[in-house]
Amino acid sequence: MSASAPSTFTLYPAIDLRGGRVVRLEQGDFAREQVYGEDPGLVARAFAAQGAAWIHVVDLDGARAGERRQSAAIEGIARSLAERPGGATVRLQVAGGIRTPAALADVLGAGASRAVLGTVALRDPEAVGAAVAR
Repeated sequence: MSASAPSTFTLYPAIDLRGGRVVRLEQGDFAREQVYGEDPGLVARAFAAQGAAWIHVVDLDGARAGERRQSAAIEGIARSLAERPGGATVRLQVAGGIRTPAALADVLGAGASRAVLGTVALRDPEAVGAAVAR
């Protein structure tokens, strides 16, 4: 890329969910969490107010358990963003515990524009290929 060509990229602020709260784990250690908020929708609206086009949401409980656990919080975030007066659309990218076609359909049905498939992509790449084809 030449020195005069503009560089573009998208920042994805993240909301990590554990027990319905917004947290951050220190070096991925569940025993060392810091709580940043009790209302994930409020945090999402704050990111939106600061100009976020996307928000990355991680269901930490789901990632740990192998199945989605923060469905209500994710639906609440999507609803909270949809109810915002004015402003640009903010889309959700969701990860954590999405390991079955039903879980994928649920997260997309809850308002996510994208789903991140991690563990299942390594364990069952054919299933991921089928999901992408759908």
